[in-house]
Amino acid sequence: MKRFRFADMSRMLSGSVSRRARNSVLLATAVCLALACAARGAEQQDADSLERLQSEIQRNLPAGWTATIDPAFRESPRADVEKPALVISSADKLSIETQFPGAAPGQEPFKESRQVEIVLAVCPFLTPEQYAAARQKNEEGTKSRTDFERKLRDIPWAHKGGSPIPPSAFRARDERDRRLILEYALLWNRAELRSLPTHYLGSLSFDITLPPENSLIVDRSKATEYDEIVKALKRLLTPYEKEDRAR
Repeated sequence: MKRFRFADMSRMLSGSVSRRARNSVLLATAVCLALACAARGAEQQDADSLERLQSEIQRNLPAGWTATIDPAFRESPRADVEKPALVISSADKLSIETQFPGAAPGQEPFKESRQVEIVLAVCPFLTPEQYAAARQKNEEGTKSRTDFERKLRDIPWAHKGGSPIPPSAFRARDERDRRLILEYALLWNRAELRSLPTHYLGSLSFDITLPPENSLIVDRSKATEYDEIVKALKRLLTPYEKEDRAR
């Protein structure tokens, strides 16, 4: 009878471990490839959906308006954030009049000539349920900022801020002020608010930016065309907020 040696058992075990290790590596690789393919498939589907939306909008636009896809749209030349966006714009510059808030009675509106743009910036997709949860978290963050800000009301401002007032807007006079501003800055950072989309279509979420409401297109025919474009967008896309759905 052949004698079984510990060396034989060691080789058998090492072989079994090696096979299991190879199988684990192969399985992990297969999973990674599957996830990568799925992600790439999602990106392809989203690109197809965005291009279909562009074609649908362009087909129904009045003459003198265009719909283009910008894969790296920036809100301004100095903005750091780039997003894919579908941009609807007038082909030519239009005469615009803007009445600024707080203008003196009888003051002439600011007049300029520029292209009118409607920007549909693509955002990370959120289901309505995910949007509601993110919105609730934003509201809680705003409340915590506002509650803490009340403790700083006697501290002078370095400059005007928003609502709630950011930490940078306060100017410390002494160590107590410095400490309160520091605590407020830490809370502000912890309660960071998330930028949320306004509308969705399929698996795409959009943050829609329209021209300011206090800016008017002088040419009535072009103003009517713009209004019709906005109405058509509202029929195509679903707003996240219920009050927007009723409009």
